[in-house]
Amino acid sequence: TVHDGSLTLGGNTVHSSPTLLFNFGSIPASESFAAGDWRDFPGLTHTPTLTKTSTLLLVHYQISFSLWNGANDAFLACTLVVDGTEQIGARSIDGSGSYGTSSGTWIGAVSAGSPEIKVRCRNIISIDFNGDDYKVKALTVAILG
Repeated sequence: TVHDGSLTLGGNTVHSSPTLLFNFGSIPASESFAAGDWRDFPGLTHTPTLTKTSTLLLVHYQISFSLWNGANDAFLACTLVVDGTEQIGARSIDGSGSYGTSSGTWIGAVSAGSPEIKVRCRNIISIDFNGDDYKVKALTVAILG
């Protein structure tokens, strides 16, 4: 069932309007994430404007990549930061071989305002995106109510 307005579920208003959903997904044609310490992952930042005193958000990120340094010790570690606070339950790491996916999900309440939502990562070798159909970076922010 497609619902274009809002409905009440368990006393909470649930919205499905497209204006309450930020969804960014990209297969970069030519982009690199150089080796380094914790820093913002390019393109995976969103700052919604929230007017309610308390707003429930569902946030998910995913980065699928390839990396190989010949020693099988390469990795991509990521975390989610919401309004300046790391969401520890959304940490992820993958260094299992030549290919990997680092992803995390968080659901929680934030206050009115414009909270910055971003993915931060670190790695020991450069990750190159070159348009391969399995390499992707994505961030979804859903305002639930």
